This record gives sequence, structure tokens and C-alpha cells, in this order.
Amino acid sequence: MEGNLKMKKILTTLCAVAMLAGCTAGGSKKSSANTTSTKEETAATVMVGTGSVTNVANKASEGADTTAKFDTTFASVVLEGNVIKYVYFDVAQDKVTYDATGHVTSDKTTSMSKKDLGDNYGMKDKSSIKKEWYEQVEALEKWAVGKTVEEVLNMPTTQKDEKHTVPADKDLMTGCTIGVTGFQQALDKAVKNAVEVKDVASVGSAILTDVSGKDATAEKSGEAKASSTYGVVALDKDGKVVFTQTDVAQNAVKFTTAGALDGEAMAVPTKAEKKDEYGMKKASAIGKEWFEQNQAFDEWTVGKTSNEISGMEVTTNEAGKTVTADKDLMTGCTMGVDSLQKVTVTAIADAAKLN
Repeated sequence: MEGNLKMKKILTTLCAVAMLAGCTAGGSKKSSANTTSTKEETAATVMVGTGSVTNVANKASEGADTTAKFDTTFASVVLEGNVIKYVYFDVAQDKVTYDATGHVTSDKTTSMSKKDLGDNYGMKDKSSIKKEWYEQVEALEKWAVGKTVEEVLNMPTTQKDEKHTVPADKDLMTGCTIGVTGFQQALDKAVKNAVEVKDVASVGSAILTDVSGKDATAEKSGEAKASSTYGVVALDKDGKVVFTQTDVAQNAVKFTTAGALDGEAMAVPTKAEKKDEYGMKKASAIGKEWFEQNQAFDEWTVGKTSNEISGMEVTTNEAGKTVTADKDLMTGCTMGVDSLQKVTVTAIADAAKLN
């Protein structure tokens, strides 16, 4: 199963994390657009941030199951002034199907992002430039590095069809002909979320998604849900975390026992974007909202290595969630932390030196 392969990948990369300091994180498809040569590693004061946008759709087809679709595009960025030193794009594209009786017919599993799918995504044969999706997005990342934010957000484009706005820049078109609107929107959010960070030598990003579906009953609507946890991590020259910024894009579609849409199929703000509207504070044992607990986790990672983060002491609470048992972190974060922990470790394993 793809979810199991994903976890095996994470566990394998953890074994090599001690080699991060002084090594170039440039061997994978995911990081090749942001790698450098064997230049001596240096630290810098830069702006670092991440952000996402999600599109939700519910497509009913005659004679076939209905599909609830969730596309979360996320971006991470490192800025020196207004110039992009690092940028990372990926998309979590997830589907849940259900039939005319409100029964979920798709697998309930952890999915893989478009980058993680690699050659298995299947765009190459259909591409006019014969390049796979990850190759095209890496071409976009490479093109964007060294440019200002405004140059990327205002790049020349053309309308390919009703859904896709594609590059019209001659240099970029040789390597990227996919739609870029979502990337631009996510980048804009990442820039707005960016904060100043010192001693940054390398940066990594990751997105992990849990997909689930619940059958409709006479008492309760069915639900198709995708929760995409994403983040950016900055490391110093010794491989220790100097900054982490994570968030969760959680979206759902509800349906009835007649297989009809219950409500609207529309994206909602991320958990961090909801702030006090998320509604965790009243139910929290420590009286803190989700974004406050999320920030406490991010801050807890600073000064730690990947091994220390993955080795966090945890326990299972009464609701069956994995929560921290670390005494320092428990004062600010008592919510489930497993997805935040996994995405942070994955981002560290994918870290690339800044140019």
C-alpha cells in the first residue's frame, strides 16, 4: 500500500539524519531544484514561510460513484529581501468516492503527494514537452529562484483552457507547461506568513495527507475528509532546527444516505488560519486554541535534531490520539502531534542547502 511505502521512506531517511550536517540534501527528485554544489555551507538571516490553498469539488456522474476531490497546493519560501532564495511547491490531490446509498467505496488510507508519486503520476506521455509532473514543478522552482516575489506572481501567462493558466515565459515554457495559478496563490500566502530567521544553512519542506470516509446513516451524514499537514523547517550548519512552521488544511464533504451532497463542497481556512474560530480552547485541558498549541509545537522543535523530534516521548490519550509526554511541551500542547511530528521529520530529511 502507498501509505506503507511512505512510512518506510520516512523511517529509512531517519537513519541517515546524522549525516545532514555538512552534507548536500540533493539526491531526491523532491529537492533537486533547490540543491547547490559542494560550496562551503554558510548561515544567513532570511525570511521563511509556508502557506497553502485548497480546492474542493464534488462530482456526481450518472451511472458511477460520486467523487469528493480535495486539491491542496502548498508552497514554502525563503526570501533575502524580496528575492527568492528557495521555493518549494507540491500538491496533495485526494479523492473519496461514495455511492447512491451514501456508502464510501474508496480505500481509506494515507495518500501520496504529486511529487512523492514521481514517475507514477503519469503525466509524461500526455505532456507536450514529455516531462513528468515533478519535473515540471521543479523547473518552475528553479526558474523562480533569484527572482523577486512580484516577478513570480506576475509572470507572463496564457489561458490554456477553462481550468488552466499556464506559463508564457519562453524560458520557463521549455520545462513547465502545467497550470501555475495555485502555485502563485500558495506562494503569496507563504510570503505573507514569512518571519525573520537567523543562522539558516538549509531548508526542507513536506506535506503528508490522511484521507478518510464515513458512511452516511439515518442519524448522521456521511463524510469524505482530507487532512493535509505541511510545513517548512530551517536548519543551522550543524543540522539543528532554527525554525519550524507547520499547519493543517482539513476539508470535508458531507453526503446523505441517498448519495446526495449535504451542504456545500467548498474549502475552509486552514486550522492555523481559523485562529479562535477553530473552537479547541473550551475543550482544551490547558485552555489553548489549536493555533496556540501548534505554535508551541513549532517552537519546541527549535534547537533539536531530527532524532530528538522523532524520539519525542508520547502517550495515547483517552480519545486514542497520540499526544506528547514531554514535560516542556505538555505545558503548551496537549493535542495530537503525530502528523506534525512526521511532517517535520520528513522536511528535515529533504533539507537542501541555500544557494
